[in-house]
Amino acid sequence: ADKVRVVPNPVTVAAGPLGFPGTPDKILFVNLPVKCKLKIYTETGDFVKSLDHFGKADEEWNQRTGDNQYVASGIYILAVTDGEGLSGEKIPDQFVKFVIIR
Repeated sequence: ADKVRVVPNPVTVAAGPLGFPGTPDKILFVNLPVKCKLKIYTETGDFVKSLDHFGKADEEWNQRTGDNQYVASGIYILAVTDGEGLSGEKIPDQFVKFVIIR
């Protein structure tokens, strides 16, 4: 299976929309399993946001925390856990580092 990726990476908000007209804060997580949990952490391990993913291979994130605040510049970790494929087979957990520059 393809590795999960974060697009764009690094995310440079100041540069304006990167291929997503009108939605400069959108980040895409791509190559996701059919079903999984997405958890975003800061580089130091602080929890930022959790998303339940089901369906297509992409999930959008608007760079907001669970409290609806924009995240700061920095290095973040996307944890992809509890993944299942089309036939319900288990997918190994993946961890992807990405950078946000405001």
